[in-house]
Amino acid sequence: MFKPATKTEMETFWESVHLVDDSITMDDTSQKKVADKPKLQEFMEHCCRKRLYFFEIKKCGSGECDICRPIRSDINVFKELKGLPDPIPGPDDHYISFLEAYEKETTEEYCPSLRNKKPRNKSKDVEKKGGNGMDFSPTAQYGKNVRTIVKCVECNKPRVLYARHKISEEEFRLLQSFLESIEYTCGVTFKGLSELSSSKSRKESDMDVNDDDEKENNNGDMDVNEDSEKENNNGDDPIAELFKIVQINKKHTCTSAIEKPYFVAGIFPQICNICGISEDLIQVENELPYCKECHVSAGEKRKIGKRKYFDGGNKNSRKKRKIGN
Repeated sequence: MFKPATKTEMETFWESVHLVDDSITMDDTSQKKVADKPKLQEFMEHCCRKRLYFFEIKKCGSGECDICRPIRSDINVFKELKGLPDPIPGPDDHYISFLEAYEKETTEEYCPSLRNKKPRNKSKDVEKKGGNGMDFSPTAQYGKNVRTIVKCVECNKPRVLYARHKISEEEFRLLQSFLESIEYTCGVTFKGLSELSSSKSRKESDMDVNDDDEKENNNGDMDVNEDSEKENNNGDDPIAELFKIVQINKKHTCTSAIEKPYFVAGIFPQICNICGISEDLIQVENELPYCKECHVSAGEKRKIGKRKYFDGGNKNSRKKRKIGN
């Protein structure tokens, strides 16, 4: 847990920001609000590198540059500083270490969340067959049964958690505690828990590797006993049991809009259904909320819901469901 920045630290930071662009104010708290700041955008283009997993600022090193200004560190030390690397897969289905990747030219092609992106130009029939990684369809009521969301650490968009039946207060507290300990990214599911970046899961993974090495050195009888004990332990894991009930849509990517059940459930804060921000919202009847920029740029607006009619479009006559014999 990190301590929040002090008032003095924030003032010092603000002074540094104004060295780049003195037109920025404390109300400019979103990417959209700073998009029309030319000096900042020039600085971002010249000195910064934005990736899914990091944001890097490095001066160009030129003593005559009027964008990032001369460096203050030793020139020889500065020349040795390289950019941060993107994830690079190794031969054993694990990513190589930082030391191995440092100084290599890398791209984002192997970032897990980008590799999970939904393919484009996919027919609806094929898309439906692909499934959402859940045992049921996500609905507003199933979202209300869990009554919580998890935010992607990369795009900051909320994703709804679902369950067929309302979870208990004890299960809700357990879920909340677990969600606070992990870093979720769009497209990841909770099945198996191995896809999540938590200190707990990493420690358990290390223990599993050690257990496997030890098993190879023991006899067959020991293997049988250890396997039985492991199965019993898994059955007693409350988190594993909880995520047999609570599920999330794996079709999400960081470019996906906010799912409709988030809004239809009526229990979550109102946000733009495209980018997820809560500022400058425009709410039109029967439409999902949009921020000003997304409302302008969006084509056909997303509707809250559609009524289904069975008589060729006559809204005054709907087919009634027959009850009983």
